[in-house]
Amino acid sequence: MTHYRLNGANDDALPRSLQWAIWLGSQSKEQTEWLTTARQSRSNYSRLLQECTAAPTDQDDDPQINNPLSLHERSAWSQFFQSTDLQSVIDMDLVRTHPNDFFFQSPVVQKHMKSVLFVWARRHPDVSYRQGMNELLSPLILVRTRDSEHSSQHSSPDLQELTDPEYIEHDTYALFDQIMVRMSKLFISEHGISSEQSPAVVIRSVYVQNTLLKKVDQELYNRLLKLDVQPQLYGLRWLRLLLTREFNLENILHVWDAIFRPDISNLAEVPFDFPMVDCICVAMLELVRNELLREDTNACIKCLLTYPPVQDIFTLLNRARSILECAQVLVHSRSASIPPGKPESRSASPMSYSPLSAMNITSVLANNVTRIVARAYQPSAPTFNEQIGARLQIFIDNMQEEIRKGRENCDHQLLLRCLAKIKQTKDVLIGNLPVEILSEEPESQLHHPLQL
Repeated sequence: MTHYRLNGANDDALPRSLQWAIWLGSQSKEQTEWLTTARQSRSNYSRLLQECTAAPTDQDDDPQINNPLSLHERSAWSQFFQSTDLQSVIDMDLVRTHPNDFFFQSPVVQKHMKSVLFVWARRHPDVSYRQGMNELLSPLILVRTRDSEHSSQHSSPDLQELTDPEYIEHDTYALFDQIMVRMSKLFISEHGISSEQSPAVVIRSVYVQNTLLKKVDQELYNRLLKLDVQPQLYGLRWLRLLLTREFNLENILHVWDAIFRPDISNLAEVPFDFPMVDCICVAMLELVRNELLREDTNACIKCLLTYPPVQDIFTLLNRARSILECAQVLVHSRSASIPPGKPESRSASPMSYSPLSAMNITSVLANNVTRIVARAYQPSAPTFNEQIGARLQIFIDNMQEEIRKGRENCDHQLLLRCLAKIKQTKDVLIGNLPVEILSEEPESQLHHPLQL
């Protein structure tokens, strides 16, 4: 499986997974170092996997710590039980990863994906595993597996070793780790940041609409502003998942080619990693421009949440590249407007956003998402609407009560459980979950990682 140029022309030089590894930095740019780098990376992953999956032992001298009933953070048994819970959460999401695609539902692929996500989460406890990471992983393992299927066709022994099927999981982890170096900040929950900051994914969403779109299409920007279409409503998913839910898998491979390529991403010195993705988002808004200018708020939101199929992905990507060059102009003009030695005001920032506390942003996002999504997907029966409204009001009241207690005294777990229920309600409204689940209230839903 070869990678593709931005215009769609084949480049038969390298397998796509190897090209991505070079672009992302998990593989050396020097061909003479490829095998050495790959062998070291694979050996490192094998060690990490063994460390993260080791069974608890009784080697600790203190029986008060190392026993199955101990809750001490140093207890191997306590860590073992936490790992079991983490694996169960990952399993739940893997079942829902491309459920109609035989490849992703195969036991071997799910085993590889589970191990990669589990090891990464254990190695990064500050972020751990969050819903959506499985979506980022899926194109990586698809590409690496396809390259393995063509391994024997390579005339070069080096390429055969680099695409060896035995190391699909190892090489996929290396790719995923490099992506998460850039993307992990977008998965950090609101209670994990200071009260003076907004979540990174919200800041970036605002940058896409209020800076880039405003620059290239003032009329469309004004229209979204008038309709009160909040950028984080669609940006949370578009940006956090690198557009994996907006395009089919074959198109996503081309999209990621453009996002990862350094000769494209280096066109502009912008404040975010993978700057091409912001410009693709703007190009996507332009592509449905007529609908957004013509329709009302509900229809516009529904269009952005269920983005229509794209007929020509390369036209979209080429437009995004033009926008990226425009972003470079924005950066230079902005820098020139700031006098030397003077701090930049918050309002002058391309990421400008009203500073909200971590707890307030949770409440605001929950209210905005449920309010707007409910408007866009109203069921016909008024009684159903009333039931949903009453359900949401309970959760919102509970959250507001906790928020009033302040950051130090509020019950974070209660806030998270309420947010989980709001998300569940949203999923029912947009058809991702059956209505019956609202009455079942499975306990597992309360402990699932929460991402809007």
